[in-house]
Amino acid sequence: MYYMNNTDVYIQDQFIRMRLTNIRKSRGLTQKQLSEMSGLSTATISNIESGENSYTLRSLIRYAEALGYEINIDKKVVDDNDTEGSDKTISSTST
Repeated sequence: MYYMNNTDVYIQDQFIRMRLTNIRKSRGLTQKQLSEMSGLSTATISNIESGENSYTLRSLIRYAEALGYEINIDKKVVDDNDTEGSDKTISSTST
């Protein structure tokens, strides 16, 4: 079986963080304004955008939701016994 390794996860995380940061900036929102919209602290917003400190997946989801987006994580799993392969999708959405 093939599962995403740490490098794959890092690249996905980096892409999501950069995309959300660009969306925030394109809307002319400050980190403080997004903090008020999402209920996250400005320190958490900064951590998400910089990737320098840890943050939770839930915080990342709240950031995206404040901008009107949701985060979907797609993972392909290929079993050595499965000649056709199979796709499994994990969607991270919140109600």
